[in-house]
This record gives sequence, structure tokens and C-alpha cells, in this order.
Amino acid sequence: MTTITEIIGRVNTQLVDPMMVRWPLQELCDYYNDAVRAVILARPDAGASLETIRCVPSARQVLPDGVIQLLDVICLSDGSAVRPLSREVLDAQYPEWPTMKGIPECFISNDLSPRVFWLFPAPDKEISIDAVVSRIPEAVYVLTQDDDTPVPLEEAYVNPLVDWMLFRAFSKDAAGGAESGLAAQHYQSFVEQLGIKQGADSALSARKKVFNGGGV
Repeated sequence: MTTITEIIGRVNTQLVDPMMVRWPLQELCDYYNDAVRAVILARPDAGASLETIRCVPSARQVLPDGVIQLLDVICLSDGSAVRPLSREVLDAQYPEWPTMKGIPECFISNDLSPRVFWLFPAPDKEISIDAVVSRIPEAVYVLTQDDDTPVPLEEAYVNPLVDWMLFRAFSKDAAGGAESGLAAQHYQSFVEQLGIKQGADSALSARKKVFNGGGV
């Protein structure tokens, strides 16, 4: 697994700052932490984590601190499955669904409010669910270049991390000169790589649905 110091080393090589004078180690760590956040904000699944979440006796639920989005609900912690359902279907069939209580069978989420989700029927007591959520890791700072702390993202995101860090580094001196152009190039590369990966992942998901007998 790639380590944080390996990422920083690749960035430092391209910056041609071997003594880390212009871009100190702590500053590069800041860029690294910002890069991780940028990747997860663009691709929430990059920060996917399977967690047990406590839910209150209400239809409306709020994700714990540090979690930025609900990706999926697998089941109640006692094993009962919980399926996704659109709000439009519930509104049409059960106009008073937020007040209906029972053992939750479905969940409703909305990208416009990613930290809030709804359970139907609403639990009448505290329960736990097993869910896949997107979480941004806590900031990490390495003190030496011998640190072996691993990058918490898949290897596929190493290059976007490097490009984001170089974008930030060259933006430091960007005043319309060569550094400004380099910053723009690395930002564009960051965006394109995440877009290409998302397209590839979507195509793979569609092929799996067809293979499993579902529609695209």
C-alpha cells in the first residue's frame, strides 16, 4: 500500500525542492489532507466505510459527525433488510408516511441533503442499522520522511492526490506566470482522472446489472 511519505516524495520531486525550503513538509501535509478531502468530495465512494449507526425514534435521521453522505443501508443490526425507496413513491402511496411507525423496511436519501436520511416506517425506539457511509479521514501529519502511515484511499486515487497537491503547490506562486499554467494543468488532470474513473465504474456497474439479469 502506498504511504503518505511516498506521495509527498513524488510531489517534492516534481517541485524540485529537495531541502523542502519553498514547500516545507508540514505544508505538503496540508496539501495532502486537502487532496484527500477533494477526492472524497468529488467521489464520495472513495471514502466508503461500513459502519453501525444509531438511529433515534423518528423518521428523520442525521448522520454522525465526520460522515458526509449516506451511500447505502444494508440492514437493521438485527439482520432485517432495509431497501432504498424513492420519496415520490412514498408521497404518492402513503402521504402521511413520516408519521407511520413500525420496524423500518426502507430508507430515503437525497443528494441535496446528504447528511440526512429517512426511515420508513419510523422506528418507535432507538435502533441500529448497518450502513455504508462516506467519511473524510482525520487530518494526518508526518514528522519525517521515514513515516510509513498508509494512504487510506485505493491505489487508483494516488495520481489524483499527487495532481491536487501539485495544483496547490504551484498555485502558491501563481501570478500569471509559468506556475499558474502548471497549476491549471494539474487541476485539469485531477478532474479528468476522477471523471474517467467514475465513467469506468459506472460502465462496470451497468455490465454487472445486465450479467445478473437486471436492466441497465
